[in-house]
Amino acid sequence: MQYRRDGPARLALIADEKVLRSLAFCCLRRTRLLEKSAQWSEALIAIAAHWRDWLRPLEEWTPTGETEVEQFRSLITHLFALYPVPPFLESAWRLGLSGDGLKYQTWYKQLARGESVHDLAGMPISLSHAVAHQFRNAPDDLDIPSAIRWAQIMGRGGNDCLARLVINSRIGIDQSRDEFWLTVIDWFIANPELPPAQFEQIVDYIHDQKFRACVPNPNARRAGQARQPGMVPPQPDYSIKGRTPASLLRAAEAWREQMRTLPANRSLEWTPSPLPAYRGFFGMGSDRRVYAITELISFQELWEEGTAMHHCVAQYWRNCWSGRSSIWSMTTENSTGESQRLLTLNILSDSPHISELGGHCNRLPTPSEIAVLLRWRECGGPGLPERYRPCMFQQWHEDSV
Repeated sequence: MQYRRDGPARLALIADEKVLRSLAFCCLRRTRLLEKSAQWSEALIAIAAHWRDWLRPLEEWTPTGETEVEQFRSLITHLFALYPVPPFLESAWRLGLSGDGLKYQTWYKQLARGESVHDLAGMPISLSHAVAHQFRNAPDDLDIPSAIRWAQIMGRGGNDCLARLVINSRIGIDQSRDEFWLTVIDWFIANPELPPAQFEQIVDYIHDQKFRACVPNPNARRAGQARQPGMVPPQPDYSIKGRTPASLLRAAEAWREQMRTLPANRSLEWTPSPLPAYRGFFGMGSDRRVYAITELISFQELWEEGTAMHHCVAQYWRNCWSGRSSIWSMTTENSTGESQRLLTLNILSDSPHISELGGHCNRLPTPSEIAVLLRWRECGGPGLPERYRPCMFQQWHEDSV
């Protein structure tokens, strides 16, 4: 096994060239995996890098299944598995030799050898017996970070509907504020009568009250004290403890109505940010699409965006007007000239990355939309948040140029 130095103090695997050639030749002759080599190339490189952990000779592998996914599953099962592994963990190999890829590939090998979920190093959540059991039974359609969140919620007594609502919300797979957000999740578990349609509005309201700095800080310029932020959240000590569904729904609805309130000057505009706009082409012929990312520089534009996308982006007009952030809209136009809004982006003026992004009703971005954002970044646009793991979409991006 060979290594390369990745950063000042990290060692990362690299694929053995002879092993990789043999693996590629075997797949070429016996499977359809290399008919779309870009889709599976990173996975094969990763498998070759772990060749010393192969449990069986490659030459003895007989592919099973008709689809590429089935054939790939039979390959990694033959090479690494003594015991069944949750299918969602197979995506670890498609992350290649990235940091997350190497961590998740180690998890795959550990479970394939019969080790416990409790032995997995680097697990970002606390693993009770119930959570560990749910992790092994996470749905196949989830990626690994989403499966971790799903198991966490199911292990606390939640259901699949709530888990998927959380995964697709602003809480998502980010555990950085879990000490607080888990109390909110437990509250939803304890109040199952709430309709799923109310989940997103309540979470957005709570986030706004506890975390979004949008009101003046009365202590910002107090003499004799250290300098403090000029803007703070409305309720930084917010707690959901003791709140009833009825009272929280009333508060969330009142907040939503307040956010819909127009400013005194309905034609309010502000100075554009220094970031460049983007316009690019993807696809060929009748599949050719024009993607554009443009800044929204007036309250009217924010209002139209929020109305069309069914979210509350209009509430950010004060941040845009003061220069603390900028709001951008990604749109697409097909070969017949039909236009569609895809994503709304929030970019803080003091950050090199996109702070928030979401589609219609705050859905998560698709791989094709991530590819457009990667292209924008190459043209001087902002970077992507870590949680969107651009390495998963990099090959799609390269193939679509």
